[in-house]
Amino acid sequence: MHRKPGGTCDSLFHRASRVCPGLGPEQRCDTTTRRSVRQALSHLDTDCVEDAELLVTELVSNAYDHGQPPISLRLCHLPNSLLHIDVEDGDRTHLPRLRVSGVAGERGRGLVLVDQLSRGWGFNVTTTSKVVWAEMNCRASR
Repeated sequence: MHRKPGGTCDSLFHRASRVCPGLGPEQRCDTTTRRSVRQALSHLDTDCVEDAELLVTELVSNAYDHGQPPISLRLCHLPNSLLHIDVEDGDRTHLPRLRVSGVAGERGRGLVLVDQLSRGWGFNVTTTSKVVWAEMNCRASR
């Protein structure tokens, strides 16, 4: 699935070099990342923000597990109530794919979760990196 977001994208959160600067590839930054997502999307519906936190956690974890630095995150809330999530890493060769994990398997469920929670997901390969993206419908909180 290859697709780029349509329309104008206003970046809500972006760190150019890494999602969590200063952490090595073996370290996790899930709490910091989720907190940043929650703050950046605070104007959106609570249920949407919680799902977005989970999607971002899975995509960033995959980038750390299967990609290479630098890793960056971009969130865009488009005018049509669409939230677009980009996670970019420096590895163009390990492309994401849905796998069916066995009941006892400890891995292989992340993209299944992304597939279930998102309206769509995919990836784009550039000359220097890959961008894994997901989209979901999100309305502003009332």
